Parts: sequence; C-alpha cells; structure tokens
Amino acid sequence: MGKKKIRIGKIIIAFLLVVVLALLAVGGYLFVQDTTLTTITVEGNEHYSDAEFLDLIFPKEEDRQTFRVWWNERQGEHEDIPFISSYEITLTGLHSAEIMVYEKSIVACLEYMGSIMYFDKDGIVVESTETNTEDVPIITGINFSQIVMYQPIKVENEKVFTAVLGLTQLLSLNELRAEKVYYNKNLEARLYMGDIKVELGGTEYMEEKVLELRGMLPKLEGKAGTLYLDSYDPDVKNPQYRFKPE
Repeated sequence: MGKKKIRIGKIIIAFLLVVVLALLAVGGYLFVQDTTLTTITVEGNEHYSDAEFLDLIFPKEEDRQTFRVWWNERQGEHEDIPFISSYEITLTGLHSAEIMVYEKSIVACLEYMGSIMYFDKDGIVVESTETNTEDVPIITGINFSQIVMYQPIKVENEKVFTAVLGLTQLLSLNELRAEKVYYNKNLEARLYMGDIKVELGGTEYMEEKVLELRGMLPKLEGKAGTLYLDSYDPDVKNPQYRFKPE
C-alpha cells in the first residue's frame, strides 16, 4: 500500500511538472510573440529610405520579434542587401532597437553584358543591377577583358581608377552630376551632363577645371553643345573658353 502511494505521488509530481513546463512554454511563447520591435532608428543609410531598409531586413512581420532579432544577431544571420556591406542591430529595450548601416563605397559604374557593374575606388566590382539605380556616372572608353563580382576590373591602365576617383569626388564636392564620363587612352576625360558635353582633358589641374565648370554651368542652362575646358591654363587671367553649340 505504501509503495502504491509513493507511485501515485510520483505520477502526480510528474503531472504537475509537465503542467508547469507547459505553462512556462506557453507563457514564453506568448512573451516572445508580444515583444515585437516597434521603435527602430536607422543610422548610416543613404541608398534606401528607413522604411525600405527595414522591409528588406525584416521581410516578414514575425522577423521583428525581439527574441528572434536577438538570436539572429547573435548568430550573425543577416539579409543580403544590394549596396549594403553590413549592418549591426543593437537592442535598446524589449520593443526598441538601433541599427547601424555600412554601405558599400561606390564611385562609378560600367556597362557589361547588359548589366550595370558598380565598382569602388580600387576598381573592385561590388554590386550589379539591370539599370543604373545609383547617383554615380557610367564610365566609358575603358578597355577591360572581363568583369567578375568582388574582384578588381582588369584594365590596361591601372591609373584609370585613380583618375575616376579623383574626378567623381570633385564632382560630388561641387554638387555637380555627370550621367556619363568618357576616358580616352590618354586618360583625357569628357563629361556628359544632359545636353552639355565638357572636354576636361588630362588629369592635370582637374580641381581648377571643375571649379570653372561649376561657375559656367548656370550660363549654359537650356543650351546644347560642347564646352572646352581642356585648354585651361593657370597663368591666363580671365580666360575665355570655347563653347560649340549643337
């Protein structure tokens, strides 16, 4: 009789333990479901709007659950997003988080086999799209054998990337946008800016040429033709640059 009571007691304890574990499991599940990120700040993101970026890293509503976000961050499980090198999520509360975004450094792009190939200052291809979605110029006139993602573009003249980087930085600094840049074999540059073409010539005095261009563009608004800044001479005061209308 005593053994029977002990057995019944063990059964009751086991049953209660199962009930407690079940309640804990249900409570834990409900807690996880209830803790969803509702306040998220994004820093370092320029290519996408904050809403677009959040939709990309949290494609499903349940992806915003706090515990899931914590676990994925701990495991290093991130979405692969075009033009984004990496991102870090820091939980600041049960319903809030901060995200730091690190975008890929893109200076220009090339057209290759029907695709737009974006490259960084070292000539390494970092992204590919079907259309030009970035505010960077398309570089033409460069001779290359092939283009492979995440590898340097093989070109005949390695100095071309130094020239591209220098020119694109100058254009950005002066808030000028060129849709296309053509380089000949001597690294002489021609800009395409709407209906205006600009002959910049070689890399010498490029900063001064771009400054001259910034000052002259307002006078050329509404016109079409070619502006010749390749004749720039630092010793000439009040220079007159030739503009050939089309």
